[in-house]
Amino acid sequence: MSYTIPTVPPLTSNGRQIAIADIHGCCNTFEALLQKLKLSKNDQIFLLGDLIDKGTCSKGVIDLVMDLKQRGYRIFALRGNHEQAFLKAYDCGWDFFMDYLAQNNTEGFLGNNLNAYLHFFYELEYAYDLGA
Repeated sequence: MSYTIPTVPPLTSNGRQIAIADIHGCCNTFEALLQKLKLSKNDQIFLLGDLIDKGTCSKGVIDLVMDLKQRGYRIFALRGNHEQAFLKAYDCGWDFFMDYLAQNNTEGFLGNNLNAYLHFFYELEYAYDLGA
């Protein structure tokens, strides 16, 4: 199996490159940070993994990221070890997955949209080439 690192398109005029790491399910803090940054669709936002687990609203973080992407914001999210653990737990069977969700405060992902979240996590990249 080979992996090709995707290249990030050039930054547009007046755009910023912003890196945010280890959100860990802290949706309110993430939202407050985004408001302070006054994001523009010219900005490139790099989410450096560990979007979920620990905090009280992992689902809210992912919902916000998905919404921003859908609205045309330039979001480049990486798969962290917590997203990888989520996927591995799911692959280990339902009982194991349920235990994982309970232990990591991520029960919010259960429901009709579980497949959409799994797809989101599977599609996360491992790296991006910024062409620098």
